Amino acid sequence: RNITSNMQRIVSGAVGGVTGLNNLRDAGITLDANNKLVINDTTLDSAIAKKTTEIAGLFGFQSNASSTSLAVLSRPTTLNSTLTGVPITVRVLETTAGGSATSAELEYTIGGTTTTVTSTIANGIITADPNSALSGFAFGYAGAVINSGDPAFSATITPTQGLADLLAGVTDTYVKAGGTLDAQLKDITDSSTKLNKKIETINSQAELYRARLEAQFLRVQQTSSQLETIKASLISTFEAQNKN
Repeated sequence: RNITSNMQRIVSGAVGGVTGLNNLRDAGITLDANNKLVINDTTLDSAIAKKTTEIAGLFGFQSNASSTSLAVLSRPTTLNSTLTGVPITVRVLETTAGGSATSAELEYTIGGTTTTVTSTIANGIITADPNSALSGFAFGYAGAVINSGDPAFSATITPTQGLADLLAGVTDTYVKAGGTLDAQLKDITDSSTKLNKKIETINSQAELYRARLEAQFLRVQQTSSQLETIKASLISTFEAQNKN
């Protein structure tokens, strides 16, 4: 139920940080009374023909880099909601002689508060601190060589996450290792294991009880046999006395 309601909310809502065409309704796609998608081909075809960039932003992730020298090489499956539409500044302070970044700074500003994020650089790839809000982001620089003392290169990326990404983020929460479904399956497995142990205990106790009953029955049979022997002996004695 949760995954369905979350997906319905995403499909029927607006994509944050996207200007212009930012919801499915504007693209000719709506939900009917049974929550099934209904497509107006005329509206959708027109949007694809006239608003190609906006359609791309509506459905997919967009980095919106301010410079062609800066690129997003990797990103989180689910974008931190506070960063949607927020410019992330990447400053390259120094490079190798071949132009690969060796020193860089990352920062973003939300509500007037600027946050600086540490990064690691390997083979020119600038990777944000995995414990920060930029976790999952890695950037590539393909600009001019920057020597020590030269002006730094500075550019921004303004990430937005389209419907396809948002839906993938919702489903990933449920199906990934350690996700909701995984946790539920673990709970079911744990419950099954506990039930099996209880069944084993009950079966063991039943076997012990059965063994006790069989032992008691055997003793009763032995006692009955002994009584029959005594009875036969008494009868024989009485008969012998009567003959005398």
